[in-house]
Amino acid sequence: MYAKIDFSNIDPSWTLQTSGEQERIDVLSDRAFVEAGGHPASTHYARIRQTEIEILPDVLFTLESDIELPEDFYSKQTSYLRLIGTDNYNISRDTNAWRIFLCIYADQLPRLIAQHQNYTNDLLWVGDKKLPLGKHKYDLVIRASQELPLTELYIDGIMIANSLLPNIPVTLYPEEKIMI
Repeated sequence: MYAKIDFSNIDPSWTLQTSGEQERIDVLSDRAFVEAGGHPASTHYARIRQTEIEILPDVLFTLESDIELPEDFYSKQTSYLRLIGTDNYNISRDTNAWRIFLCIYADQLPRLIAQHQNYTNDLLWVGDKKLPLGKHKYDLVIRASQELPLTELYIDGIMIANSLLPNIPVTLYPEEKIMI
């Protein structure tokens, strides 16, 4: 499973993380090649994270990336894949992960999910068709909120998904900082 992500202006605050030796991230001059999965393991990941930006609740922000799904992407997909989204930073190891993200399940349909690990896994939207193959610009617009939530997905400037469902846990513990 692989996707190409445009990183023509890669910033030193971004970190590259993989779950094992078989996952890889190759940073090229104009993009990063990310590959994970395809062999037995409980978890596969190859991710590029920016861990220095704190997102405050009720503030509108956008994550954007050029993502290329190759022509054989769906024929090789065997499991869940998270494409773009937020993560969290926990000061305390006892707290759980909180995130909002775009993913593709094994049924090959895209979903927007707000997840607070071990508490909630809230489905914000399910697509009725596969994400397009080839290179496209993805914008994930988020206002993390209980009162004024917004989660939108744009592909090549066209709105694909819009959800006004709450996308942040009722209880976001003080030690949990929302990060990208």
